[in-house]
Amino acid sequence: MADIAAAFFGYGKEEDRMFIPYPAGGAPDVPIVALRSVQLEFPVVEYRPFRTFSMDQSSSMIVQLYTAVDIPTKISMLTPPGAAVPETQSTWTIGLRVAFDCRYYLGSGTGGHRGATGPTSPAVRGL
Repeated sequence: MADIAAAFFGYGKEEDRMFIPYPAGGAPDVPIVALRSVQLEFPVVEYRPFRTFSMDQSSSMIVQLYTAVDIPTKISMLTPPGAAVPETQSTWTIGLRVAFDCRYYLGSGTGGHRGATGPTSPAVRGL
């Protein structure tokens, strides 16, 4: 899981809409803005306390410290019309991710040979 991740917000049919409170002329105002941004995540430290495997299941756990930056790429005002676009800047984040993964593989407990009719199967030996 030591990969760099990228998330693109507002790049679908329409930009994401949100409230951004900021003081306009001394009085606080809460306009609605349309925003596009790109978030990049970078793992800093990753630790796997265990990882187990067997014929029909596997499990693992990961603890990861990561940092992320959210970079606004486009912002426009929706309401009030004609209002000044607020200044935006990149936002940095530090996070801790804990993930547990357990998988069960159907039909693999016998090596994938259920109902086999080989020379050692009970059907062939006449048992």
